[in-house]
Amino acid sequence: MIFNEVQQQLEEAWVLQEQGNYSEAEKICNSVIDEFPLPFLSIDTGDTVTPDFAAEAIRILGWIAIQRGSYSLALEHYNSSLKIAEASGNKLLTARILGNLGVLHKELSNYEVAQEYYIKALEINESLGNKSGIERDLGNLGIIYILLSDAPPALECFHKALALTQELDDKEGIARHLGNLGNVYAAFEVYPKALEYFLKAAAISEEIGSKGGLSGQLANIGNVYFYMEEYQSALDYMFKAVSINDEIGARKKNLIVYGSLATVYEKMELWKEANEFIKKHQLLNDEIYSEEVKKLSDKVLYERKISESEKELAVEQARTEEIIRQKHILEEQAAKIQLKNTELNEKNIQLNSVIHQLEEANEFKMKILGIASHDLKNPIAGIKLSAEMLIKYEMSASEIVHSLQMITDSSKRMLDIVVNLIDVAARELGQIKLNTSVLDITKLTRKTINEYLDRASEKSQTLQFYTEEHLTITADEMRLRQVLDNLISNAIKYSEFGKTIHVSVSQSIKGVTIAVKDEGQGLTDADKQLLFRDFQKLSARPTGGEGSTGLGLAVVKHLVELHGGNVWAESDGKDKGSTFYVELPVNTEYE
Repeated sequence: MIFNEVQQQLEEAWVLQEQGNYSEAEKICNSVIDEFPLPFLSIDTGDTVTPDFAAEAIRILGWIAIQRGSYSLALEHYNSSLKIAEASGNKLLTARILGNLGVLHKELSNYEVAQEYYIKALEINESLGNKSGIERDLGNLGIIYILLSDAPPALECFHKALALTQELDDKEGIARHLGNLGNVYAAFEVYPKALEYFLKAAAISEEIGSKGGLSGQLANIGNVYFYMEEYQSALDYMFKAVSINDEIGARKKNLIVYGSLATVYEKMELWKEANEFIKKHQLLNDEIYSEEVKKLSDKVLYERKISESEKELAVEQARTEEIIRQKHILEEQAAKIQLKNTELNEKNIQLNSVIHQLEEANEFKMKILGIASHDLKNPIAGIKLSAEMLIKYEMSASEIVHSLQMITDSSKRMLDIVVNLIDVAARELGQIKLNTSVLDITKLTRKTINEYLDRASEKSQTLQFYTEEHLTITADEMRLRQVLDNLISNAIKYSEFGKTIHVSVSQSIKGVTIAVKDEGQGLTDADKQLLFRDFQKLSARPTGGEGSTGLGLAVVKHLVELHGGNVWAESDGKDKGSTFYVELPVNTEYE
């Protein structure tokens, strides 16, 4: 086997494993190792195979072992390969193996150890001027920074790595780093931006025929849709990933996707399907990881084996006597435990009663805290990330404007959440008081609509306002502004791109009626039963990745009723739009 032939075969093996054809890749690697067995006493010169080729073959086997979830085997391969590469003085291959060891320790959650290996590999590649190696090490370091929840250095690593892959015209690397950038934004819950990067990465992976890369990006897209509460889309992409993983034999990847599918079905309250994927996840987990456990168990049993039959008999007799003695002790203890259990059961009945009362008293508070910790995290993370990008990176004027707009939008969302939380809490304590005055409700409505024009334009939506005359009422201007904010914001949030939202103010028999009509997802019969209740999320989902606390309509109802008015909604059903009505008296005495 001459030099060029071996080189070509190893390159073919690497391509095969990238495509998920692990078995064929293993055959090639093993043929190289069989043809040139270790150890080598010297490095041949001329057109012959050197130990470096065997080291590369073993390295590829290590990588395949990682993909199959055989971590101990992977470590064995990498250590063997590293010894050969270091002995031959091949710095390029040494750096590659160090990077692979970093990947292995990352998979084992040894992030600091992985970081050390990546830095060592990066230093060698930088000294050699190896751009492809630098790109690879930067990408790996970026992943570690994500796992360590450190966004700025992660973004820096991935942007540098992406630039190098573009310079090298490495489409596989471009796809990988686009996906990595998506992972950063997903980790910090900037989901629309994450989705943008994942979709680009998937398109490139499909273009170049990288099935392993494509399945990973499809799973990422599915996870983003899950976090955006678009569950059917999440399922569609996850099942596509499963199909590809089945095709290429990527068991470890499917282990992750099975867990994600179970979680999606749980959120959809499809318990049969959720249980099915929990079982699949467990079976595959046992299949992947039981092999190493079995080997260890067999070793222990072998070491404990006693060959002398007499000694075995004596030991067995002693064990029998000890078992009988322990049986008597346990019977005595069981009687005492039974008595204690009776006493404890009585106390548990009393305790459960107290616990139930406490749970009822604290349920509202815990829901408030849950929203504060979860729903506020997203806009805060968005503000932090946008601000860090403005400080850290050189950006064009349009990029600066975009980042500032993201900060503005996130701040507005956070403010809306906080106001609703405060109002709901104040309502429970009976502390919301109205500060009434005579106000022009027509003017207030038009002013509120104008402030939402930019947000509507982002989704190519149109806001239409209809009124016959200027109408005045006695009301609390700030509180009515909250009512209008919630209704108009919801109409924009739940309407598809390009739709029209109609807002009208008209005189009615009882006073003034405000109507907000959308062309959105409509209301089901189940939705109508839940309207205006605290912490209720309806069947409709935001169309632009926006969030929802399930509090807005509850706040609207309370504020309207404080004014002596009524609020209701009408809809012909799913996907037929909705109209929310607020009817207010012209002049009412408020307590």
